[in-house]
Amino acid sequence: MNKLKSYEAIYEYIIAGHNQWDRPTEQRNTRLTRIYGRDEVAVRLHQTNIVTFYPNGDIVLANGGWYTPTTSTRMNEYLPLPWRIVSDKGQWFLTKDWDHRWPFANGITIHADGTVDREGSLSEVQARKELRRSIKQYATKFADAVVARQVGQPGAGDCMHCHWQAEGKPLGDAIESNEHLLLHIEEDYFVPSLLWNAVHEVPHAPIEEITIGILTDPNPPEGHVQVATNDYSKEYVKKGIVRILTKYLSTRLLK
Repeated sequence: MNKLKSYEAIYEYIIAGHNQWDRPTEQRNTRLTRIYGRDEVAVRLHQTNIVTFYPNGDIVLANGGWYTPTTSTRMNEYLPLPWRIVSDKGQWFLTKDWDHRWPFANGITIHADGTVDREGSLSEVQARKELRRSIKQYATKFADAVVARQVGQPGAGDCMHCHWQAEGKPLGDAIESNEHLLLHIEEDYFVPSLLWNAVHEVPHAPIEEITIGILTDPNPPEGHVQVATNDYSKEYVKKGIVRILTKYLSTRLLK
């Protein structure tokens, strides 16, 4: 059983390690760290401080936009009882018991006296639910368009926030602007550069990328289109595109 559920316990664990600032745990991709220049300590999953403990007893939660079972499970492993993160039809809530729950938002804070602030709102929960549905619908339509060979290769005519690169990433990411993605969803604008940005970021099987390449190539090698558009290949690559785009867009729009 994990006993590292307080500022004091985590601080003592860290300073007993090799460098006294950062120490790995038994859980995969999870470290406990002291925040340099400040007093708090945090549970870090990948690059996100998902649970931050303060000396005054406050606890701040954040998922960095990753609404995944791994993230919520890791939060629950370090949250002191009776606090828990639960998911209800894809929406996250911080709970204390059956009668007390707060819509999750990045920065939601549990105070030492048991009060909670910086929580989300039910209207925000509904908006997230509708946006999640819109993302899935857009990704499905985009996949249908790719399979129908209606999406070409990236080019100068694409959305500049998707196509242009800055600091080694799409311009939209570099300037921290996602409004163009919302417009693409609203307008059913299937931007080739958006598709390939997602392919390059989201893990996938090599055959998925090969098939997408064939379907978006205006002049593919002879015979390749027939292989890529048989019934099995179409269903396989459609599922892959939906998954890849949904993950890519959700990471940016459902933070």
